Amino acid sequence: MPKVGKTTLAASFSPSGIDGSLILDTENGSNEIDCNRIQVSSLSELNQALNLAYKSDYSTIAVDSLDEIYRWAEDKTVKTLNAKLKVSHSAVEEFGYGVGYAVARKAMLDIITKLHVFKSVGKTVLLISHQKQATN
Repeated sequence: MPKVGKTTLAASFSPSGIDGSLILDTENGSNEIDCNRIQVSSLSELNQALNLAYKSDYSTIAVDSLDEIYRWAEDKTVKTLNAKLKVSHSAVEEFGYGVGYAVARKAMLDIITKLHVFKSVGKTVLLISHQKQATN
C-alpha cells in the first residue's frame, strides 16, 4: 500500500525512537522523513549495508523494501543463468521448469538468513513490502 506511513512507522519503531532505528532504503522513500538511513541501490550495496547495520548500535533495522530487493535478485538471476547456460533470456520466467524462480528465491532466502542473525544480537528487523492489487 503506497503512502500509508510504513517507512515513517519503521523510522521510530525502536524503543529509543528515531535514534534507535536505521532504514536500509532501496527506493529513496525515506528522503522526506526524519530518520537514519543508508541508501542502497544493488544487492552488493545491500550486503555492505547489512554488515554495517549488524555492527551498529541501532536496535531496529528496517529494510525498505523487499519488492526492490527481489527485483535485484531476479536481475542477478537472469544474468547469472544466461552466462551459465549460454542463453539470452530477459526474465526469470523464461528459464524452463521454474529454474529462474528457484534461483531468485534462493537469493532472497540468503538475505533473510542474514537478517535472522540480527536477532541473536538483540536487534529487531522490519521488512517492508508493498501490496499489489490484482486486476481482472
